[in-house]
Amino acid sequence: MAQRNAAAAERLETRLAKASRTRVELRNPQTNYNKLTLAAAQKRYPALDPKSLLASRRLGKAQDLIIGQPAFFDELNAMLKTEPLADLKTYLRWHLVRSVAPALPTAYGLRRSGLPLQPSPDRGQAASQPPSSAGPSTATSGA
Repeated sequence: MAQRNAAAAERLETRLAKASRTRVELRNPQTNYNKLTLAAAQKRYPALDPKSLLASRRLGKAQDLIIGQPAFFDELNAMLKTEPLADLKTYLRWHLVRSVAPALPTAYGLRRSGLPLQPSPDRGQAASQPPSSAGPSTATSGA
């Protein structure tokens, strides 16, 4: 199950990444300014339902939208129509967990990078700290 979920999340993320502009393409302000009327956006992205989305955000009076990356939204709209609901839920769950990972206690064994932490031999020592190369403390109280 975990492998299937990981494959689904990776597949969807890859689809969206391929539809996204590169960093260099994002530097061009003219290509990132794509004004659409709400009616045109509703027609172009029916699965996203921009009209309802804006209304739910108390922006129902908006008549125009600026779409920075139309190809991305084209792909997202297509994904919502073609991908299984279970895979879409898996993808959203993955993003949710990834977004809150920095706030999770280290007991979950994750770093922000998603790589597992090495178990700490001393529970009082932070698991992300490298072990001391000097070994155990040899300091003694003055005699």
